[in-house]
Amino acid sequence: MVLVFFYFTDRDQQAIDNRAEPADVVVDVRGKQWAWDFNYKRVT
Repeated sequence: MVLVFFYFTDRDQQAIDNRAEPADVVVDVRGKQWAWDFNYKRVT
């Protein structure tokens, strides 16, 4: 059972980490003392 979970976790993690295609959106994140700022920039 553990091996089945490991297989699916590894398969999904490899798909998430695959960077063969360029990103559609770049997220600029800036941390402040009490807040976060998120800016989404579309890549053209």
